[in-house]
Amino acid sequence: MTTESRAQKKSTVVVGWVISIVASLLIDAAAVFAAVRIVEFRSQLAAELEGGPSVAPTVPGITSTPTPSPAPGDPRVPPNCEAVFSRAMVGALTKEGLELETLKVPSGGTNDAELLELLDGSILLECDWHEADGGVETGIRSSIAVVAPEQQRAAIERLLELRMTRLEELDGTRYFVEGEDADGTPMGESHFFRDGLWFATHWFGHGPYGYTADLARSVFS
Repeated sequence: MTTESRAQKKSTVVVGWVISIVASLLIDAAAVFAAVRIVEFRSQLAAELEGGPSVAPTVPGITSTPTPSPAPGDPRVPPNCEAVFSRAMVGALTKEGLELETLKVPSGGTNDAELLELLDGSILLECDWHEADGGVETGIRSSIAVVAPEQQRAAIERLLELRMTRLEELDGTRYFVEGEDADGTPMGESHFFRDGLWFATHWFGHGPYGYTADLARSVFS
């Protein structure tokens, strides 16, 4: 073999050895990269399973319905009806054969549908006077509600539509009406507004004198 042939063969062996080494290094690097990615994935998965932050899937077409909030309380309004009438008024109505009940589910101290809608969700306390013996000839129902300015304006507009009489008294404004139903039974309503409160009363059979004023004095005294 000539000297030139030996040099070429030696060069070929060296090149092959270099290529082999480079290939091995590339394979090792790829393996290390893959191992690192696996470790990162497992670490992220473990964090999520242990309560890490996650994003809930979005379900199209489904929305949450907010729960209506109850009317905010007012420190001026007591929690029960026994505390909003004077002893004199309680005594007078008791002598008439009526008994007092604090209604857990208020329905509104009026028979007018538009006023009832305005009262809905605003009533803090509702008191019902009914005949103690179960009779249905006489009854009085009163609601005390919080009232926003725009709500009060809408209520007054409706009261004027119903041709109720306006009266300024006890630092507030009262609207009232008296009449008879189709059977000739006396009936009426009284609506008193003062300092963000609305006193709504519907009565039939007997409307005691000074009833609304008694309510207002008890709350604002």
